[in-house]
Amino acid sequence: MPWGRVAGDESGSGAQVAEAGWYPDPQDAGAEAYWDGVQWTGHRRPVAYSAAPQPYYGTQQPITQPYHLYATQWPPAPAPPRRRHRRLLLAAAVAVIVAAGGVTTWLAWPGRSRPTLTYHGTRIAKADADADATLSKADAAFATDTRSRHGVTGPDTKCYFAQPTGKGASTDVDDSLFCGPVVFVDGDARHEYVTLPLTNTGSATRPVLTAAAPDPSASSVAPPAGERLIRPDGHTAPKGNGGLTVPTPPAAKRDVITTATTVGGTQPKGLSDARMVGHGAGLQITSAGYVPRYGKGDDARSAPAGERLLAFQFSDLDGEVDKYDAASPTLQVSGEPGTRDIPTADPDEWVVAAIPTGSTATVQLTDSGLTQTLSLPGGRPGPHNLAVLARENRVTTISRTFTVPLRFTYQGSSNVVATKAVATSAYLEYWAPDEPAQHASGAGRALLSVGLTYSDPGQPGTKYAFETGLLRLELPDGTTVRARNVSADDEYLENVFDVPADLTTATVQIIGTATHDGVQTTVTHAASFSFTFPDG
Repeated sequence: MPWGRVAGDESGSGAQVAEAGWYPDPQDAGAEAYWDGVQWTGHRRPVAYSAAPQPYYGTQQPITQPYHLYATQWPPAPAPPRRRHRRLLLAAAVAVIVAAGGVTTWLAWPGRSRPTLTYHGTRIAKADADADATLSKADAAFATDTRSRHGVTGPDTKCYFAQPTGKGASTDVDDSLFCGPVVFVDGDARHEYVTLPLTNTGSATRPVLTAAAPDPSASSVAPPAGERLIRPDGHTAPKGNGGLTVPTPPAAKRDVITTATTVGGTQPKGLSDARMVGHGAGLQITSAGYVPRYGKGDDARSAPAGERLLAFQFSDLDGEVDKYDAASPTLQVSGEPGTRDIPTADPDEWVVAAIPTGSTATVQLTDSGLTQTLSLPGGRPGPHNLAVLARENRVTTISRTFTVPLRFTYQGSSNVVATKAVATSAYLEYWAPDEPAQHASGAGRALLSVGLTYSDPGQPGTKYAFETGLLRLELPDGTTVRARNVSADDEYLENVFDVPADLTTATVQIIGTATHDGVQTTVTHAASFSFTFPDG
């Protein structure tokens, strides 16, 4: 050991001192104190910590104390802060390693042993590594599938082997892993596990198990009866479902419009007369209302933030003139600049639209340049709707036969014929039959056509139409409406009456005189008949 002058010794005596190190503590025979080369520090340790003997230098005796302080006392110096700091960091590092060790900690911890796992009587190859690898891959696939299905999990949600319990039970694992607990939308909180079938991708003598990918269409199951759920890493499954509850559906995308087979909450109200019909197509809304959710299971969705879900059902109707076109309705939402196309849906499917809270919506049908609307959810018709075509009962049977005497006068000659008149039925329409260019005078009006002809007994088998000028229609309020001919061919008669769209009862009168092509026809004895349309 090198020697030097004592610090602060100005006597020139050349007193020698020891280098820094551990030396016997003069105050405690069973301890050592640390000399830093200048002074004593406050650090002590038991003598047992010193594994090496004190060294000899030449022929001198072992150095046991610094020379000039042999029998003195010293004030203890404060402990070096960096040394304590390093020990704290070391403790923190150990804690991190223990927390992150997972499987390693389980394997190395004294007093714990991994369970014996066999498959069809044969121990799983490299049980520690292969079983862990099987579960690790299954855990990852199961977690991905659960997130995509919006399932709810807990801190103990993992994949587990299932092994029989009871006296003399086999160590064989089940042919499926049980992954959970997990609860999905519309699931059963008592069926909290998803099974993943296992396949031996090794051999009969060296089994290596691989789990199948999760099947979203498979039903969840309860924990297996008479078996325990285990993992080689010692993680245990909780009792029951670990306190999980069935989750509510995730929110749909904003402004979505889609179809669904089911809707949740109170079922929307049925509508009986919410229909609109155009020239080539029509539709009827049969049910409509606001719902909290739609769909089921993984496909279920709830209302987006700030919006509510409007659900309705509709069916196609024939147009009044063209009978085979399908309706192409759109949805108009207040505050939106355009419209949303309504997807095609079967009558028993729901169309669901997310609309801003406080907004209103209407279903629109544009046909032949005319746009009609029905408000939702009430089904109230818009101001331009063809009211008569919204009626369900627009045809009535008359079945009347009666005599109408007519005098025909031509170039000074006249003849009276007791014609046989037949009234078969009456129709309410918007567009004239066979004359689609002709229609009622307004959206709240209708064209009434009557199946009315006469024949001459002297010429049986030939039917004629009454001249337009001979026909009047008397309404219940006493108003009289004259007929008009809407035929594009002057040689034919297509007589109609322009009437209110809600007409239910009327009386046709055959009366007066009319002239066509020089022939004057006069009703010598007026005739009339009445008819009624059913309500609705």
